[in-house]
Amino acid sequence: MLATLIFFIIRNTVLISSIKQNSTLFAALQNLNAEYAPLFLKLDKTIKIPFPCTKPKTFHNNNNKNSIFDYTCGFFINNKAAQRTLYSRQSNKANLSTYLTRYNKIEAALGGKSYAKVKPKSLLTSELQYKRAEQKFCRRKQLKPDLKLNIAVRLSYSSPAGRRQYVSTYKMSGPTIDNILAQIEGKRRYELHKKHQRALITKAVRFEILKRDGYVCQICGASRAEGARLEVDHKLAVANWGTNTNNLWTLCHDCNNGKGSKEL
Repeated sequence: MLATLIFFIIRNTVLISSIKQNSTLFAALQNLNAEYAPLFLKLDKTIKIPFPCTKPKTFHNNNNKNSIFDYTCGFFINNKAAQRTLYSRQSNKANLSTYLTRYNKIEAALGGKSYAKVKPKSLLTSELQYKRAEQKFCRRKQLKPDLKLNIAVRLSYSSPAGRRQYVSTYKMSGPTIDNILAQIEGKRRYELHKKHQRALITKAVRFEILKRDGYVCQICGASRAEGARLEVDHKLAVANWGTNTNNLWTLCHDCNNGKGSKEL
């Protein structure tokens, strides 16, 4: 029994040594690892987000998954450094997918091809056993980038005298983080679209709208002749309705500020 165990240990040691020295699959994997290692980014394992509340009512109203999710999305939208961690995780996932696809093709093409070269050294190892050992060894040597990321949101309230304290901690990972990233991407596309639509209001377009509206504010009736500062604004949300002459009108500065983003 002991002799058999020693035999298998020696055979495995020699087999692994032969794979390292002669396997074309292992050599190709080393080249692939050298190419992808710089692409895989290191992640902070946990992002801690404080959510302080100034009133007990605020704490209790926000002590639920939906409010925590909305707060977390807002935190990442306004925190570029934290965003980079999410995008690094996304980048690692995408690069890992292409890395594994390329490795699988290499394994299908080269797996077991070096058996004839190492057979005399493999101590009674069959071709199938060699191929399986080679695949197992190479898969252990594959790159394993950081993908695991946790978000911990700490909701808290402390009374002014410190007599009452409430704390809840929510942890997020996996699909929830993917949803947060989708919200950030949606917000980014929304802002880019708004910026593009606003850029369409050229000086020529502005002149035509002012002329069409008789140089008069379309809400209060103030005119340039009365000293009003006239501006061209969107009637309905620019992100939804875009920039066209039917969605543009003339407003004085005061009315435009008062209107804000509200739709009339």
